[in-house]
Amino acid sequence: MSGRNQLQKEKLQYGSLYSQCAVAGANGEVSPKCVDKESWIVWDGKVWKNDDIGRPRELAKQIALDLLAEARTLEGNDQAESQLKKSLKSHANSTIQNPFRILEYVSSDPEIAISSRQLDLDVELINCQNGILDLKKCELLPHDPAHFMTKSLSASYFAEAKSDLWQSVLDLFTDGDLELQKFLARVYGGLGLPADNPAQRFIVLYGPGANGKSKFIGAIQHVMGDYCDVLRQEVLTSRSSGDFRHDVADLKEARFIVASEPPQGAQLNTSLIKELTGGDLIKGRHNYGASETFKCKGLITLTTNWLPEIDPGDIALKRRILIYRHDSTIPADKRIDDLHVQLESPESESAILKWLLDGRRDFLQNGLAIPDKVLSDTDNFLEQKDVFESFLIEKCVYSGTSVDFTTTEPVSPKNVKVPIPRFISPRLTLESILCRGVPSIVLIQKCTI
Repeated sequence: MSGRNQLQKEKLQYGSLYSQCAVAGANGEVSPKCVDKESWIVWDGKVWKNDDIGRPRELAKQIALDLLAEARTLEGNDQAESQLKKSLKSHANSTIQNPFRILEYVSSDPEIAISSRQLDLDVELINCQNGILDLKKCELLPHDPAHFMTKSLSASYFAEAKSDLWQSVLDLFTDGDLELQKFLARVYGGLGLPADNPAQRFIVLYGPGANGKSKFIGAIQHVMGDYCDVLRQEVLTSRSSGDFRHDVADLKEARFIVASEPPQGAQLNTSLIKELTGGDLIKGRHNYGASETFKCKGLITLTTNWLPEIDPGDIALKRRILIYRHDSTIPADKRIDDLHVQLESPESESAILKWLLDGRRDFLQNGLAIPDKVLSDTDNFLEQKDVFESFLIEKCVYSGTSVDFTTTEPVSPKNVKVPIPRFISPRLTLESILCRGVPSIVLIQKCTI
């Protein structure tokens, strides 16, 4: 058989060369890829996009048509060539009728098949509309299909981008405090752009309605695009995280996570928050899907009019939480009804992205550098929530033994010693302590529980 006919036979037998031709397309097109032998992705010049087998199917049909054209060029003078021509036509027609047949075969080709673990793998690269941002060097790189990025920010990055509107949002939300503005940039650029939340922080933006927190965080949400996810507040405040494992599963690839407005008196699920922020392996499961174990990569922000309740004895949560309290209400004459629309303009998007990358650069050089106001807001919250510790500090005197406090002004007939429990419910109040017969005393020395 001639070399030409042998090549056609190899194509007919789905050799590696044919597999690649079947999906590569013409004119140097980037080959579609099959993920975990289940779904297909195609390169659009910026990101790899999910495809419902539309483009690969078109390519499979095109190859079938090419086979027909090839068959027509065979003269069929000998029996072998005539049989090959017949086989080419038969296979081409069956492929046109059922292109999934060839797709099923090529999905296992090493040039085509990839694992989902290869997608969006580099935690210090983030895709934007006009390139890829290197978060180590804080510079813009060209788009490259080799990085297998399936997500993108909604904004383009320009080093000279500027927006007076975005600056006015920052000024209103921080009362013009430039130190606070730089800190927020370090938080959301330094921790929110990469996929690892290196400082293991949980952010709470707190204050009355119309104080600017929703517009501020909403603008960043929009810019974060595919990297952002919204988490129902019930997930963070429910006692049982098992009821929300499908919500947790959605966080697998998110870098920026926002939950909003828990009801007054809601208590944080501290166990889940520590799992999400601490780099621990967590388990999620989509409805009717298999369970997945992964590490949450995202920075979580809770925006709220009411500060939640926490377990006052949870030292690990205390180390993670940061609270920015903004009590000022934006005056009516400074409110813009369609502000969120204006902040989604290309000019504003690029300015916000530049602000975030500047914050990332500042974070790499200086760390979070938490301002005194944020430290004070956080400490005040933690002190108010630790009712039992506050009671001991204000009403008790240390007796000198390792775990006992002694009364000086007993409310009961007896002068008793009070052992310090390892855990006290955050619902415990001074009144309930006194009603239990615990005497009122004064601390000379603070004791760590």
